[in-house]
Amino acid sequence: RLDEAMAGSKEFDRALVLEAASRLDEAMELLSAIVKSPALSGNDQRIRVKEQATLKLGSLFAKQDQSDELYHLLEHTRPFLLVVSKAKAAKIVRSLLDTFLNMKTAENSQKISACMEWIEWAKNQKRTDRKS
Repeated sequence: RLDEAMAGSKEFDRALVLEAASRLDEAMELLSAIVKSPALSGNDQRIRVKEQATLKLGSLFAKQDQSDELYHLLEHTRPFLLVVSKAKAAKIVRSLLDTFLNMKTAENSQKISACMEWIEWAKNQKRTDRKS
């Protein structure tokens, strides 16, 4: 497990280097692989790396005006949010949703839909702190 966490951390660091070198497609591909990897409950390092990768990928999608990809990232994070604390999940959702809502390329209907879906998800999970 420690080896997996360290590998994830190294992949994240490599993605940051790629971003700094303006190799955004490669950085996003690497971050996407981290985000799609399973987050093992109890593996704090791996969870932390996955959280950082999720937020960084969201910001890169916004930077590249890829609103559809960011919308799908929001949907893809739901299982991961059940592994982290409510406070951390709220932070992740708020950050990604704020980023998405501030995108000029996202359609208003898609923005409204995203908000409504997250409110419904929060109610179903009894995590009402995500409504804000």
